[in-house]
Amino acid sequence: MTADVSSNADVADPGPAEVLVVGAGPTGLLVANLLAMYGIDVVVVERNAGPVEEPRAIILDDEFSRVLATLGVEPHMREHSFGPVGVHYLSILRFAILKVAGFITPNGFANRTTIWQPKLEEILAGNFDRKAPGRLLFKHELTAFSQSGTGVIAEVTDASGGVRVVAARFLLAADGARSLVRERLGVDFEGFSAQDQPHVVVDVADDPDGQLPHTKFFCDPRRPCTCVPLPYGMRRFEFFLFPDEDPQAMLEPENLARLFRPYRDFKTVQVVRKAVYVFHSRLVSKMQVGPVFLLGDAAHLMPPFGAQGMNSGARDANNLAWKIAAVLSGRGGSQMLASYEQERRDHVSRIIRYSVQMGRLSNITSKPVALCRDLLFALLNILPPVRRYFRSMRHMPKPDVGAGLVVRQPGDARDSQLGRPVPRLNLIRRDGGHTTLDDAMGAGFALVAVDVEGDIDIADTNARQLDPDIRCVQISLNTTAEYSPGDDAGQQWCQQHRGRIFLVRPDRYVAVSTEPAEIASAINAFRDMA
Repeated sequence: MTADVSSNADVADPGPAEVLVVGAGPTGLLVANLLAMYGIDVVVVERNAGPVEEPRAIILDDEFSRVLATLGVEPHMREHSFGPVGVHYLSILRFAILKVAGFITPNGFANRTTIWQPKLEEILAGNFDRKAPGRLLFKHELTAFSQSGTGVIAEVTDASGGVRVVAARFLLAADGARSLVRERLGVDFEGFSAQDQPHVVVDVADDPDGQLPHTKFFCDPRRPCTCVPLPYGMRRFEFFLFPDEDPQAMLEPENLARLFRPYRDFKTVQVVRKAVYVFHSRLVSKMQVGPVFLLGDAAHLMPPFGAQGMNSGARDANNLAWKIAAVLSGRGGSQMLASYEQERRDHVSRIIRYSVQMGRLSNITSKPVALCRDLLFALLNILPPVRRYFRSMRHMPKPDVGAGLVVRQPGDARDSQLGRPVPRLNLIRRDGGHTTLDDAMGAGFALVAVDVEGDIDIADTNARQLDPDIRCVQISLNTTAEYSPGDDAGQQWCQQHRGRIFLVRPDRYVAVSTEPAEIASAINAFRDMA
């Protein structure tokens, strides 16, 4: 499908780029930074004057933090973040019907970190600005585009009304819930908006619970409420509104005082921001139309109860960026690009359903039903396996690209690592220094050999045809090896996978898991898929 260019404005000479990114929110800035890291010429256009000033999205998971670490910006976010953050679901009697503690994952990051979105965007924008030859153009708005034989021709209008043309191989639309690109493509945005369940959101400073490391879901049928820790000693309160309440009127001080009454004396509350929002549950019918791709809120919207909206956008960016880079370098084709939708859409769909279910569970407004829920979870919490299941967050759908660019071989059904992110192991080098598996692998493809006898000759594996700079990381329980695990978790992982070689994609997902004798044929099979 082609979107028509319909502008009568004077058009400047074309400005070519390999990739045009529309939207400089978290998803757009993240994919632009990843593409720049791979050496791709990127132009980013954003209609606003700069990064957002209001904190909207607030929670990063460990996979997002891992990508930020790969870009080298994760340390700069630490003073603007708070975590690890757990979750407590509290009954009307204020006892916890379910607890999920905050914890550090095997990747070395918090399972959930709350952040200040303006700082995240500022740091990502600054990092991208330092890259060459990328360009970040604020006060520039995409107004029209069409598909050509070599990619996309886009018209971009600046603040003065001047129009320039950007010719690009690919257009990545991260232009939010009201995406112009999605609209012009005519892609269906399937799902619903919960107009009958608006919420009032209030961010407050110097809150008494500012350093309490968990979110509180007050599952009170009289008025469900959520209280989330933010950086800088702040908290976010989200109040459920009933159909007979005027959302805008509820922002008035006397009504806010009524909302806060069960939790705070409103005279002591320092309001930083107040707003009304309606949550959505939507997913595009297609995430790719020719050379145009939809990412983040342009592709999917979900309730906040699973805290996965911004994180799903980050997964989109991480999944797509390396594939675009591979195609532009001549080492990938249309099948590789098609795998973006194949790998991402199913997981996003499962996350949306999970978020809707969590919202329904916490926002029950019937007292009898709420009592049954509370009693059920109180009984379930008696069982240690159930407590472990929830505390380790195994109830949340895990990302898995097993149906996409992954080579399956006989016996792979037993391989829990295939199609999943490889852990960011702590490693000890032969010289005694410490590093991580991510640093050892670098930013591209990597071969990871676990307790394999002898050295692996990359030339014999045909792996350089995937990536001329591919690295081979050999890990052994023998401390005289190139790398050895640096902690008990790493040792257990190596014991579980000893004798295997993994082909790890640039997004850290395992594409091949095989024995040394089969690695060359498995890599050839992967190349045929791409």
